[in-house]
Amino acid sequence: MSWERPLMTDSGGFQIFSLGSGKEHGVGKIAPIFPQEKDRSIGPFSSKKEKPLVRVDEDGVEFISYLDGSRHRATPEQVIQIERKLGADIILVLDECTSPLHDYSYTKEAMERTHRWGIRAFA
Repeated sequence: MSWERPLMTDSGGFQIFSLGSGKEHGVGKIAPIFPQEKDRSIGPFSSKKEKPLVRVDEDGVEFISYLDGSRHRATPEQVIQIERKLGADIILVLDECTSPLHDYSYTKEAMERTHRWGIRAFA
């Protein structure tokens, strides 16, 4: 990359959320928290719900490209391998960001899966 400074990479977990449960539930991760922000459009909750383009399972993530409809698969190990090839100094493991509409049980399940992915990715 010709970048001689510290490099931090992310796993794509937020993109998984955006293409998956974010679309399905019609929500974003950013919502206004101050009264004066109510009218600002910064990606808060939406009433439009769409079919998710992502399927998350124990092995990783399968997603459909919103550009051409092609299918792709990513595992925690592959994500770390890509981040290492980029020469990252700080690497984040593949994680599943949950929707604010997911219940406690699913959120806990996703957190535990993320922890298992981390153990696998760095084994």
